[in-house]
Amino acid sequence: MLLRKVFLIISLISTSFISGFFFAIYSLDLSNEVNSDLKNVNTTSSDVSVYKYSDRPLNESDIVVDTWGEEAEVKLIKQYVDEFIIAYESTDYSLIPNKSLFFFYKEFERLNIDSLMMQIEYLTSVLPNPAAERLLAIVFEILGSKVPEQALDYALKMRASNDLVWAAIWSILTVWTSEDPFPAYDWYLGYATQSENPLTNPQNLKVEAVILSGLYRADPVYALEKVSEQARNSSLNESTLNFLARQANTSEHYIELINVLTSASNPNLQEKVISDWVAKFPNEATYWISSLSESRKTNRLLKSAFSQWSISSPIDAANWYMSQSTNQDKQEVLLDIASTLSFRDPQLALDWVQEQNVGGGNENVVKQVLQQVSYDQPDFAIQHLKVLKSEQDKLEVSKSIAQSLYSSSPEHAMRFINNSPFSALLIAYVGEADSAQ
Repeated sequence: MLLRKVFLIISLISTSFISGFFFAIYSLDLSNEVNSDLKNVNTTSSDVSVYKYSDRPLNESDIVVDTWGEEAEVKLIKQYVDEFIIAYESTDYSLIPNKSLFFFYKEFERLNIDSLMMQIEYLTSVLPNPAAERLLAIVFEILGSKVPEQALDYALKMRASNDLVWAAIWSILTVWTSEDPFPAYDWYLGYATQSENPLTNPQNLKVEAVILSGLYRADPVYALEKVSEQARNSSLNESTLNFLARQANTSEHYIELINVLTSASNPNLQEKVISDWVAKFPNEATYWISSLSESRKTNRLLKSAFSQWSISSPIDAANWYMSQSTNQDKQEVLLDIASTLSFRDPQLALDWVQEQNVGGGNENVVKQVLQQVSYDQPDFAIQHLKVLKSEQDKLEVSKSIAQSLYSSSPEHAMRFINNSPFSALLIAYVGEADSAQ
């Protein structure tokens, strides 16, 4: 028994030794293979022949910076850039797969600032080329994360199309404002006063918007102070406001932003923020609106809030809007609600309207709903003609149905007309409408 155990131990040791020996030999061969590839790199020539971009991605073992230096690495990457540009030179910009760009993100990240600048100079020299444009955006994004002001200055002076300059600036700013928005804002204050500016006015507005929204994420109080200043001097634009509203993630944030905008000369700015608030937190937003004074709770504001809320909860929105109406405008509000609901769900609109008690005004609203629906869903209007009590109302809706059907299918229209109690009137009406065209 003892001899058997000793023999077993010796066998295990032998096996481990042999396995280790062959693994070492394999590793040495693999290392020699990689080193052989690296020795093919001509560090004094731009012609670098290693692996093709389409054959195998560049691995850490392909580039030994400590051994061959930065120059060899840059030349290896340049070869891959050249192959990429050739491979996609006839491809539409938007059709270049994002997956193919991941490789370059990884490799460009390893370059120093001077090497990144060299990449920009080279890529701009081969323009116009869709692949070069995609790579330029990546290089600028990475350069922007290292030296954003230098990258922006380079992008603004770049000799390229306005669209390409804008893409570079946007790549830099999105990174910079997410990482360190305060110096980005200081840069913007100087940039805004520059006389020479290659960007269009809408692009400049987006620059302001992305920087202030980044500032708002980092320090809402400070950002709102700046927004308040702009609101007072009427320089606050809707793009900035939309960006800021997207950053608000509580009702308290929305209220703070709305209060800042009370000094704005344009009331539409405040309404846009409230509408965005209703979309995110409808119950809290509409409760706040309900508590406003009558002078601030305008019909326009109420209607805007209802329209936004009705997208997610039409009945709740309709009941709330109706509860805010006065006796003088109940009929108008009822018609607004019915018109909005009927676009999404005609049956829901009819059911809701018929449940309301507005002193005999339902009939006219039902007629309006059926007339509106008759243009897009004439068969639905036909099925619900019977809910109308007035013969005159039935005739008017029938005219709308007949005209709608006749424009798309005269045969279908005639079947409806022949079965209608108003057939003679409808034939005359359709004939007049047809001759007028």
